[in-house]
Amino acid sequence: MKYCCEILFLRIELSVMKFHTLSRFCFTLALVVICFTSQNFALAQNEYEILDELGTTQSANLFVDAISPNSREYSTGEVISGTFKLFNVGKATADKVRFRTHIISTEQSDVDYFPRNILFSGPISEEFSLDQGSVEKRFTITVPAAIPAETTFAIYIEAYINDEVVTYEYKPTIIEGNTIDFISYRGALHIGDETFSFLEGPTVLDGEVLDLRLTITGGKKAKTLTPVITIFKGPSTDTKIDTISFDSFLVGIDEDKTQSFVLPVSYGPGVYTGSLVFLDEQSDVVSTQLISRYVLDGLKPNIHTVSFNDLDQKKIQSFIVSLEYADAPVSARINSDGDFIDPRAAAIFVKEGEEPFVAQQYDILDSVSATVVITDAVTGKLLQTLTVSGSELNPITFNFEPIKNVGRVVVAADLFINDEKVDEYITTVAITQEYESVQKNMMFTYIFLIGLVVLIIFAITIVTLRTINGTKEKKYEK
Repeated sequence: MKYCCEILFLRIELSVMKFHTLSRFCFTLALVVICFTSQNFALAQNEYEILDELGTTQSANLFVDAISPNSREYSTGEVISGTFKLFNVGKATADKVRFRTHIISTEQSDVDYFPRNILFSGPISEEFSLDQGSVEKRFTITVPAAIPAETTFAIYIEAYINDEVVTYEYKPTIIEGNTIDFISYRGALHIGDETFSFLEGPTVLDGEVLDLRLTITGGKKAKTLTPVITIFKGPSTDTKIDTISFDSFLVGIDEDKTQSFVLPVSYGPGVYTGSLVFLDEQSDVVSTQLISRYVLDGLKPNIHTVSFNDLDQKKIQSFIVSLEYADAPVSARINSDGDFIDPRAAAIFVKEGEEPFVAQQYDILDSVSATVVITDAVTGKLLQTLTVSGSELNPITFNFEPIKNVGRVVVAADLFINDEKVDEYITTVAITQEYESVQKNMMFTYIFLIGLVVLIIFAITIVTLRTINGTKEKKYEK
């Protein structure tokens, strides 16, 4: 009898020990689950708060931040390298993104430095895409063998989307070493007797000649200068299409010399940007970059932006795409009869001697239409397509059915003028939830996991108690 009681108490003790061990295990598991879910919840919350502070938008919206060079000081001939953060605070994916690093001169105020002129430019990066969030990018640029004297400098980074500058940032730096005397210049663009500022962007008609007329002032030493111009497609120095060297010439000490450079106009309709520099006998750059812009006639309208409504498809009952298009630049040039060459200009510009007036909206185009196609970004399956017409609509709005059971979609837009396709735009969009929805979902997961742990503990308790009761029953039977 004594032996049976000892066995019974031993079994009960072992069962209790097992119960306590399992309880401790489940309690530890619960703590791990709580810590894990809480940490992930906090990280998700922090990420959304950061994006909210930066001003989240529906379309892609980039900005450069946190430029971190590998040193505070550099010498001529050295390589400047480092990293920077590129943020996309929009909900749409930014496609055809590139960036470029420059060394610029700065102008000092009482408390800060401000950009002045681009001195030297590095290469253009490869194209990439950027979803909502941020990415760290590396940059490099080589300091030339000689730099202008008595100048303060900064590292200047530009980011582009589809050949247009969308953001920039700069960080002052110190560059020392070999200095060189820079020349200066002044002037304008000319088409016949008409004069335009460097960035005015005059429209050049077929058969016309566009030339850049400059008065160049020499420095402290006589120099033989070679003008070199690089031509870029679009309104920025992003997509290089040509480089032209003009004839060299001599400029004396503090001499003013007038030179004229005919700019190329054979590339076809579009907006073009020229970057002109002067090289000395050693091929060192001895001038700031002269940026000029012009338009070759025949440019078609283009898609400017594509944006979206709220992408949380659990909160809304539609998926809305807005397409905003831009007409070709309006020229203010006047012909020999005193009339605007571009008929649209009369609604915007005032002729010399006329009374000022409030600019009116001109009739952009006769017939505008656009088509938007939505496909699954993973499978390529066609989801929806819509076509909307009407020249009075800008932006054009497309009201789609809600996107269901798809995490990422490709939105492809085509713009038509008089049934002729003139531009296209493609972007990838993540169908994501707002911060509030993420919070709710994570809270539900959190509660579910805690409930699961409690259920396991309860089940183990029941099994343990049944084991104890069964042992007692067997003892009584004996």
